[in-house]
Amino acid sequence: MVKFRVGKKLPRRAGKSNFFHPDGVRQCHRKNKGAPLFPFPAIYAIVELIRVPYPKKGAGKIAAPARPGLPASRTQGGLPPGPAKILTNTTTTANPAGPGTWRHPVMKKTVLLILPLLLLLASPLAAQEIVAVADSDAPLYRQTIEAFRNACLYAPPLIGGVKTVTSLQVYEIAVNDMSVDLTAATIRARQPLLILAVGDRALQAAARVADVPIVYLLASRPAAALGGRDKATGVELQLPAALQLATIRRHLPGVIRLGVVYNPRHTGPLVAAAAKAAPALGMELITATIETDRKLPTALQTLRGRIDAYWIVPDPTTITPTTLTALAFFSMHNRVPLITFTDRFLAHGAALAITVDNVAMARQASHLARQILAGTPVAQLPPRPADLAAVHFNDTILRKLGGTVIRPALEKATP
Repeated sequence: MVKFRVGKKLPRRAGKSNFFHPDGVRQCHRKNKGAPLFPFPAIYAIVELIRVPYPKKGAGKIAAPARPGLPASRTQGGLPPGPAKILTNTTTTANPAGPGTWRHPVMKKTVLLILPLLLLLASPLAAQEIVAVADSDAPLYRQTIEAFRNACLYAPPLIGGVKTVTSLQVYEIAVNDMSVDLTAATIRARQPLLILAVGDRALQAAARVADVPIVYLLASRPAAALGGRDKATGVELQLPAALQLATIRRHLPGVIRLGVVYNPRHTGPLVAAAAKAAPALGMELITATIETDRKLPTALQTLRGRIDAYWIVPDPTTITPTTLTALAFFSMHNRVPLITFTDRFLAHGAALAITVDNVAMARQASHLARQILAGTPVAQLPPRPADLAAVHFNDTILRKLGGTVIRPALEKATP
């Protein structure tokens, strides 16, 4: 909460309160060196519209001097500063409650209830700083942080309790060649309200800064990077299985039987979720399990002639230089397109890559960050999966394999 020092007292003018007078506001603003300014003139206008001052009993009616070109009756309603003249032979009814008081007690109670609310709403939080630390200054990380900043800037404010998130400043740090400890010390020196960690090394450094909430992005192994650290949430790098199958079905409508070879220890839950979601999409998941990468060629032979496409899952057992070569040979020899989770494998013979959309993930992360800054406990905000997929096409492979491909105009393609 921003504290204000009241400026020097000003002489009263025609019954107006110095506290709400615009001149007093300017004095307060100068004395606090440009601190956020309460909208005192608006409150002052409301009070003056409701308050009805009365002259002392027996006094004549006071009228302000008329402006040039305006009749005197147009200026008699206000009381601007300046010499006033007494209109004689004019009578007025005195306020029975006394001079300068309220005619109706209900009106006074209404104002007393409204003023604290106006003062509460008129006091914004100071600008809040978020430290965004990334693995490097590569274009992917810069684009993600910029999308996060824009989402925080243009999103509607969130209100939690009495806190309102009105202004956010994002300070960027790139790990690059710095050690994790040095990066953590740099973050700690900024004393941020929240840390945005983009990447695994960035998350390791952020985890070493105690008592500061963390929102992470593009981290492949967040649990290992956090090491049991609490007050952390984020957006998972892996897309939900149902979303991936729906994307395959939309862009490759001829794919009904989808094959996959996997190690149950690494990607068992992912394949199980895909098998559960496949019937609702009109698809069938045909699987084979292996324990070592040397068993992959044998497992692929069991899928020969039984599948329309092969799904490469993020399983370390099935992703090695040797297995990628075997998968590319199987794809071209059996005219089966490879569908992968990263666009890097397009250069190794994959026909379609379904990846996370880093800009959409940044928007999700900004929503989490604003909820935390608005007062929501991090424990009530569990990590959430990415909700939007980006599709990349390998046109060269698709032309060789043939088949129907539905590609929207905005999807990304490789020659």
